[in-house]
Amino acid sequence: MAQNKGSDGRWIDHDLTLQVEEQAIQTHGTFTVCVAKKSSGLCIQNLLTPFSVKVYDDKGKEIWNGLYTGMVPFIEFKKALPHASRLDLVSERDFVINVLTGTRIYTGKPLKISISL
Repeated sequence: MAQNKGSDGRWIDHDLTLQVEEQAIQTHGTFTVCVAKKSSGLCIQNLLTPFSVKVYDDKGKEIWNGLYTGMVPFIEFKKALPHASRLDLVSERDFVINVLTGTRIYTGKPLKISISL
C-alpha cells in the first residue's frame, strides 16, 4: 500500500493520478474520469478531488474549460467537440478525499494529466 502517515499525522500517497477511463469528446462531448493508482492503473472509486478541464484543438487553441467537483465521474459537455485534440485535467487541490471516511490524502502536488484525443 502506498499510503503512509507523515510525521505531521497527515496521510500521504504519491502514487495517485487522474485517469480518463472512457472518452467520446469529439462525437458525444463526454468522458469518464477517476482517481487511480499510477502503478496499477486501477480506479479507486471512493477517492475524489475537484478538478479543472481544458480542451484544445489541434492548433493549441482552448475550445472548452470548466471546473468540476469530482463527485460525479461522468462528464458531459453541452455539445460534442469534433475539433478537440487534447484534454488537460488538473486537480484544484494537493489532496484527494476518501468519501467513506472523510480523510484527506495528500498527493504532494495537484494531480495533472494531458491526453491526446
